[in-house]
Parts: sequence; structure tokens; C-alpha cells
Amino acid sequence: MNRVTKKLVPGRVSVPTPRIPGQLNFSLVDIGKSCSLCEKTFKDHWNLKRHLQRCHDIMEMVADDMSIVQETKYQDIQMSNSPKNLLTPSESVEEESDVDNEYCNSILNYDECEESDDGSRVDNSDFDVEENTEPNADIPLFNHILNKMSAFANNNESSIDEEDEFQSEVFNSTAWNRFIPNTHSFKDIQTMILLVLVNGDNDMISCRMLKKILFTINLLLKIYKEAIRKDISFKLPQLDTLWNYQTRKGSNIPIFKSKSLDVTLSDSTKVTPFLNLSSEHIKLLAANPIKSKSIFSLPDCTPNQSVCLQQGEKWRTNTYFQQPMFTHNNIDFWSGDIVLLKDCSPNTRFLVESFHTMDISNVFSRGYIVKIAPVILFLDDTSGNTSKQFNPYESWSMKCAALSFEERCSIENILFISAIPKKKDANTASMLSEIVDDLKKLENGVVMFSAEDNAYVLVVSPLIWIEADTSCHSELCSLGAPNSTYPCRKHPTRTKGHYIQATSTPDRDTVISDIPYFDNKNTAEELSFKNKSTDKLLELKAYDQSKDTPAEILHYILLGIAKYLITNLVKVILNKNKKELEELFDYVKDYKNSRGISRAFTRSLTHAGLFLGRDFKVLIQILLVILAIKFADTEVLQEITPLFVCLGRLCSLVFVQSIDSQYETYISEVDSAVRSLIEALHKYDTNCKHKKHAFYTSKPKVHLLTHLPEDLQRFGPALNYKTKKGEQFNKHICEHLFHTNRMNTSKDICLKFGKQYMTSHIIDGGSWIDKNGLRETRGKAIAEYMQQNSDGKFHETLLGGSREFADNNGTGLTPGRILKDNTFALFRQSNGHIIIGMVLFSKVYHLYIKYPSAHAVNNNYCLALKYADDIYTLLDELKVVCLLDMHLKVGCKYVVNLNKFGSY
Repeated sequence: MNRVTKKLVPGRVSVPTPRIPGQLNFSLVDIGKSCSLCEKTFKDHWNLKRHLQRCHDIMEMVADDMSIVQETKYQDIQMSNSPKNLLTPSESVEEESDVDNEYCNSILNYDECEESDDGSRVDNSDFDVEENTEPNADIPLFNHILNKMSAFANNNESSIDEEDEFQSEVFNSTAWNRFIPNTHSFKDIQTMILLVLVNGDNDMISCRMLKKILFTINLLLKIYKEAIRKDISFKLPQLDTLWNYQTRKGSNIPIFKSKSLDVTLSDSTKVTPFLNLSSEHIKLLAANPIKSKSIFSLPDCTPNQSVCLQQGEKWRTNTYFQQPMFTHNNIDFWSGDIVLLKDCSPNTRFLVESFHTMDISNVFSRGYIVKIAPVILFLDDTSGNTSKQFNPYESWSMKCAALSFEERCSIENILFISAIPKKKDANTASMLSEIVDDLKKLENGVVMFSAEDNAYVLVVSPLIWIEADTSCHSELCSLGAPNSTYPCRKHPTRTKGHYIQATSTPDRDTVISDIPYFDNKNTAEELSFKNKSTDKLLELKAYDQSKDTPAEILHYILLGIAKYLITNLVKVILNKNKKELEELFDYVKDYKNSRGISRAFTRSLTHAGLFLGRDFKVLIQILLVILAIKFADTEVLQEITPLFVCLGRLCSLVFVQSIDSQYETYISEVDSAVRSLIEALHKYDTNCKHKKHAFYTSKPKVHLLTHLPEDLQRFGPALNYKTKKGEQFNKHICEHLFHTNRMNTSKDICLKFGKQYMTSHIIDGGSWIDKNGLRETRGKAIAEYMQQNSDGKFHETLLGGSREFADNNGTGLTPGRILKDNTFALFRQSNGHIIIGMVLFSKVYHLYIKYPSAHAVNNNYCLALKYADDIYTLLDELKVVCLLDMHLKVGCKYVVNLNKFGSY
């Protein structure tokens, strides 16, 4: 019977039937399409055939082509790990042709082979294949793949073991672990609940907040146990009771009295800011038994020192800061009374230096004890976003001037007044009328309850100064911008009378005739009296715009001159001297190991234009000593180094909290340092050859620094009116703004701060007026509970102690700090002598100052050496006066960096 050969549909390929277990069927159309002669690769078989015909003159039949294809595939398998020659652009693959698909498939038909003369089939393949009796032995490529797969299967026992392990793991996973704890995989149920609180959803919770929650839960559990022991009810309050108690009639919790104010904008719309006025804050503080003792103070006339604001010239001489009566042994003595002194000779006479000048005509008639509680206001820009660039706000806050320096810098003593969004002409001046009216009442005296005296007293709270940056000070003084013609609020000899005279006409066309160095035809507008929105401040009798806007060293020095010099050093002078710049980077980076600098500098100098005040504060203490010691012979730095010398000497003087003695000499030293700095800046401006250099001496911040000695005389050391703490308080204002619904932000933030202050007032045992007009205080159980928790943890965790402001002035030691090895400091011995010492193994090794060289004197440093016989004193026997920065060495000598704050 004749065998009928099945015709295949064009495009189909005949595939041999598999006869060996595991043998794979495959089609030759899947074989790679590359030429075995030149290793070119093609997308289609017909392009390969055309390439063979044109480039290699191969005109054989299909069998020849297939042998080439097979050989190509075989070589690809053999040389899969060998590098191949890259094709040049001229040898790119030819474009696809329009050859008929049926013809292309037919030439790849496996059954079409040439026959020999004797009728046998001839394989035109280029493979040299040995005889093979196995099926499909005539297919070399198939046999090659099969052999490779068999070898891989025989030599891959590890992969088989891994597969068995995986299968075992999969099949064994159906067996359950019956031996698990009841609260697996949590330690207990309470841990599970708290972990769900932290990680259960997208609501974020900080580590600090979680600490407060855990602390609160522990307190509540103790109360719950005590309630069970006493058999009394224990019930947690509802959310509404905690969140909206101020609107509930049944609530007995007192509410801070906020004041609303309607402000009409330029487009005739209205905005309603809310204010927590200064008088309400003073009433709470006076009725607080803890804080009332520290907000009232008398002038201090101790000569030639400045350790508190009470010793400032304004506090000692201004009539509104003078107390007309004193209490001694429960007896009130009024200014002007004639008294008889015991144990004194009848011939004893007293020379009275000064008399109190306050108008007390209305005080005698009412018979109240008089208390003086001066206040400080702070004005600054803030934002409802993470950046001040968008959604800007302006905020007011206050603090009591009678507090100590440390207390004034504490977050609990900075009191929020108001914040208003800056849009459509709404700004801080919009609220100024209400703030000034409240301050006027405090100037004249307000009757308040004093917890210290347990009676009603007359409290007088004059405004001592207003802290702000340069632009805000100009706005408060009704002057033009800092870049105007006459931007200085104190020069040329402006007085409060000039400010009042300038406001006499709405167009500022009043001629001010008694200003020195000017002719008698200058109008108020020509002298930069332009802003009219802050004229209300002139109604305050205790406040003088020309004197009570003190020079602010954060903006004048750190963000002013220091920023100018450091940016010029990095961006201009060392911009083309990469080697010196990299060396300077390395020295600054190495300075983080210094024990004498309170804060390490961790940023890159190339970003000098983006530095904050705290970055410049570190750099101006360390850059000069590095330039003077390590770059003394670098020619490119010779002109700018003297500027850092003068700036370092000035900063070492002004960044101090108090001066115990020789205060007049201190003011003279500061004045001399300011003049030396300005002279050095002028010399640099004159000799600078850089075309784009902007003269330093023409900048307003440099000029305003000349008035710093006047402020030192009037108020005290410059750190007392530095705005850093107020700006740190702004971050809390921003956080409150983040959590409002943005519908009435001023009301929401006043309400939040009011609740915060009133809660602290109740906890401290303060008193208030209830709904019936009666004075009341906290209950007995609350007082007993706070007495039991008087260890400080309650206050530190729940009442703001966990977010206290950081201080990086480096002017003294942190209380409780232990000196580490290799720390240098000034120590006071038991006999009162001062020594320089290095701490090492609880011993202080004495050092002595070598006679200073001219280079050391000119660059504000000195050298110290250890004694040859290693003289030392035990650390416990000495008292630390101040830390020293002696990180650098010159040979065996230690460099005493006098640019460190407080070292000069």
C-alpha cells in the first residue's frame, strides 16, 4: 500500500515525533536568524536568504540555507559566552523586504532536501556529525540541546535539593503550630492596642507624643487602681468634654478671655482677628502663686555692672518704672514719707541721689499696693506652611521683663497675643490699635489680684522695648524700607518729638527744622517718615521709637556682616582656588571634635548662601583661628582675614548674658570693636578689585550696628534682646496653624493657646473669677494630686517641658554637665585664683600662657603650654568659670581661640 505524503499548509513546519522520554519538540522557525559567515542578525528568514545571495554568493537550495541556519545556531550555543564583534553603522541590518510569506515559509520546509545520484537523501549541512544510532541523530542541533539538558540535569543536584526543600516547605505549611501563647505574636493585649494606635493607619504620631500617651495611661491606671481600692467610680471623659468644653454650659473650666476685632480690607471685605491681650496675661500671672513672685521687680542701682534688665538705664530712670511705695515688715512706705530710723545717731544725714518721679496722685486716693511688671513685645513674620514664602502670617507675642534671662528664654514664659494672615492689606498694623489701647491701660495701672500679697494691687506694666527684625522695626517706626534714603530709625538724631511732629499732617509734608546736619527745609517725607499705620504707638508714654527698638545681633551680625563675609570668602575669593577651599573644608570638618564649641558645624561651605543663624554662629567662632593658623601664608586670603579678626573680637564681646563688673569699660570695648570692624570693612571696600563687589559699609545693617553701644547702656547686654527665642516660638505657632481647618485661623489659634495657658494656670494653683463673680481656685484633690507628682516628670512631659528651646550660645556650662577628657576651661581655685586647665582622668592639668607674639595679638589668639612637671589639681576641687576652645595646636603649644563667645 502506497504511503500518502501529507502536504503541509504553507507556513507550517514538519516536526519529528519525540521517541525519548523528556525529548522536546521544537520548530526550526524558532532558530535564530544570523549568518554564520559574518555574524549578522536578521529579523526574518527571507532577509537572511537575500543577504546570503548578495553578500556571499550562496545560491544553493533550501538545504544549504538550512545548514547555514543550523550552523549559526550551533555556533551561537558554543560561543554564548564569547565576545562578539560590534557592527559598524554601515553594516546595519538591512530593511525587511516584501518577499511573499508563502515562499519564505516554503524555503524553510524541513522535508525539502536534495537527493544524490543514487537516490539517497543528502544533508547539505556544514556540521561534521558522527554516526548516531539514536532517533533524530540526523538533527545535530536538536541532539546538541538534548545533550546539554541531560548534562545539566545530571550535574545540578543542589538545585534539585532546593526544589525538594521548597516543595517540602509548601506541603508542610498545612501543619499548624499549636503551641503559641494566647497573645501571640504580641507580648500582651495592651501592647497590641498601642501598636495598632501607632501603626494601624496613616495618622502620624511622633515619638514625643507616644511618650506623652504612655505617661498619661500610666497615670490613669494608677487612678483606676486607687478608685477600686476606695470603691469609687472611675469614668473616662468623652471626646467632646475634652475638645469643646469652652462651649458647654455645664463646664466649670475657666476660659481665657480673647478679644475679637473687625478689620476692613482694601476690597471692602472684613477679617476678624482674635487677640489674647497683654492685660489678660498679666492678670493670670499675678494670680499665679508660682509666677507672681518673679514678674514684679524694682530698679537695681548697683553701679558698673549689668546682670539683669533692672540695672538698665531705662528701668532705673524712666518714671513709669519707678515704684512709688515699698513694703517692709508689713509696713508700706511711700515715696516722700518722713521716717525715723532706729539705731542711728540724731546727727546722721542722708544725701538722696534721686527721687521717684511717678505721678501718684491717683494711687494715694485708692490706697492700693503698687506693683511694676514691665513687658517686652515681639513681632515677626511666620507662615501657615512649612515655608515663609507662602501663606504668610504676622504674629505678636510677649514676655515679662522682670524674669531672669533663663526664664525669659523658656517656652512657658513666651505668651502668644495674636496672628493674622498677610493678605489684602491685612497685617500686624491692623491689630496695633487694640494692642496699644491695652498697653495704655497697663501704663496707667490696672487693679489685679496678687497671689503673692493675697490682695488686690495696682499693677503698672510699661512697655520696655519691641523685638523685631530690621524691616519690622522700620515699619513700627513709621519709616520707609531699609533701602530708602534715610533708613536709620535713630540717626540723624531722631527723637520721639520728631516722630510726633511727622504725624501732624497726613501727607507727611511737615517741615522738621531741628535735625542736625540737615537744612531747615526737610519735610517728614523727605526724611523717610512714610508709614502711617503704626502712628498709634506714639500714644504710649513709656515707649520711644527712636530708642526702644534695640539693635538685634541675630540679623545685624549673624545674618548680616557674618553672612556677607563668609559668602564672599567661599563664592568669590576661593571660588577659583579649589585646593585652598578643600583644605578649609577639611579643617572646618575636623573642628567638630572640639570640646569647647557647643555646636558642631556639619554643613558644606559651598551652601553658605543658605545657612541659618546657628550655622554662622559656629563659623564666626572657628573660621578666624583656622585662617590665622593654617592659612597664614596664603596670599589670596591676606585681605579678608583682618575682617574676620575684627568680627570675631566683636562677637566674643557681645554674645554674653551678663557683666559682673566694669560694665562701662565693657561698653567702651564694644564701641571700639564696632568702629574697628567698620574701618576694616571700609578699607576692604576701597581696595577690593572685584567688579561686582557691593560695598559693605553702605549696607543698613552695618550702620545700625553703630547704635549697639547706646542699647547696651539703655538695656544691658545684647543677648537680652536677641530675637532667636521668639523665632523658635514661631514653629509652635506654625504647628497650630497646620492643625486648623483654615476657616478662621486667628480664632482657632487664640483659642488653642488660651486653653494651654489656662490649663497651666489651674495646675499651678492660680485663681480666677467664676460665672457668679466669685474668686475660686483648684480643688483640694487636684492640689493633693499635684503635690504627689511634684517630681517634675508631670511638668516635663505634659506641660511643655519636653519641647524646651535649645541654647547654642556657648557662653557657659549646661547645669549638670560632666567635663570630658581633653576639655579646656578656666577654673577657679579655692583661694580664688584663676587657672587654665585641661581635664584628663578627673584631673585638671595646669597650663600657662606664653608671651603673645605680634601675629597672635593681631589675630586674636594666644598660645598655652603645659608645665614641664605636670602640675595638676583634682577636678572636684575646682569650680568651672567658662569653657575654652583650644582645639588647634602649633607644635606642642595649644591655641587659645579668643573668638569663642565670652572668651575675649
